[in-house]
Amino acid sequence: MKAWMMAVAIACVPLGAIAAEPQGERIVTLQWELALDADGHVIALASKNRSYDALRERLEPVVRGWDFEPGRIDGRPAPTDTMLSVQVTLVPQADGKAFGVKLRDVRTGGSIAPAGNVAPRMTARELERMVRSRERSAMVVIEARYDGDGKPIEVAAVPGATRAPKGLVDASVVAIRQWTFEPERVGGIGVPGRVVTPICFAIGTRPAETSRALEGCARWTPPGSTASLGEGETLAFDSRVRLKSDPFAAAL
Repeated sequence: MKAWMMAVAIACVPLGAIAAEPQGERIVTLQWELALDADGHVIALASKNRSYDALRERLEPVVRGWDFEPGRIDGRPAPTDTMLSVQVTLVPQADGKAFGVKLRDVRTGGSIAPAGNVAPRMTARELERMVRSRERSAMVVIEARYDGDGKPIEVAAVPGATRAPKGLVDASVVAIRQWTFEPERVGGIGVPGRVVTPICFAIGTRPAETSRALEGCARWTPPGSTASLGEGETLAFDSRVRLKSDPFAAAL
């Protein structure tokens, strides 16, 4: 999916709707299950996020006005179901009362199924090794190819992106081979696809310490992309959907 970046704030969201106090810029990805008719108009939009309600409420009317190019069957446009991801940067404003919003990336494609997938497990040996080395986090970036039913057919670590010992890489690959994915559907038929996703491992003696360790590995930017991926997020390749509208044409 083509990506966009703009250097000016396109909206402001009240600070209280996002966090108790500004803590620097932060990246937020909002996702929707998107249904298009054969003309590429949005006919259904279901949020996948359980937070950032104020931001989502600002974005949804804009998204509903976008025009897309749907998937095709035998060369003819057909109703299409996909996952829409809109990533923004939230920038604390000088008055300390709101966040400015910068649009970073818009993409469509398949995704990880919402439930039923078991997370990779860290073995006692790997835990002991991280404690001895004083490492607190490790990241494995996985590329998965799946069929039209969402079943993985090929799973492997992405060379050069993974920062983890072989034991954690192997555990990630084994787990994700058992996962289920949500493929795009064109005319009701599932489409094979390919995604990448980061898997983070972290340790700490207290929940806050573990959370800080996760922050050290929880975002990864694929080469040539503006999309910054966090734990559980995916970047899809070969989407059947294209955005025709200019995402900056309408103000939030």
